Amino acid sequence: MIAAKAKGPEAPVPLVIESIQRIDEALCLKMTNIMHTAYYVAKKELPFTQFRTLHGLINRTGGKLPDCYESDKACARFIVDIYEMEREKLLNKIKQASYDIKHGNAGGILDAIHAAFEEAGISHWKDWVLAAMGQL
Repeated sequence: MIAAKAKGPEAPVPLVIESIQRIDEALCLKMTNIMHTAYYVAKKELPFTQFRTLHGLINRTGGKLPDCYESDKACARFIVDIYEMEREKLLNKIKQASYDIKHGNAGGILDAIHAAFEEAGISHWKDWVLAAMGQL
């Protein structure tokens, strides 16, 4: 006789799915390390060809990065992906500031603008705004 399988939250997770979840976590960690390496190349304004050297260094020191991404072209793709993610975050903050302006939340407006510029690495934005207002 075949026993009925348990269903619902108490049901055991099949071994295959459990293995796939572990693989996904490991791949996610590897991809995070690759993105950090690509970000470092962009932040330090290094040539994309340095990505291969950094990739090899990480693997030699115990890190595990997939070899299929070990190229300057992969580095360029990752930097574009990072840019698009960060741009989207910044645009969302600007949209939130726009919402605050429409709804008259003055404190929220300044906080949102300040946070957006600081996160973008622009520290002298107030001087720029004052200079632009002086030109009006």
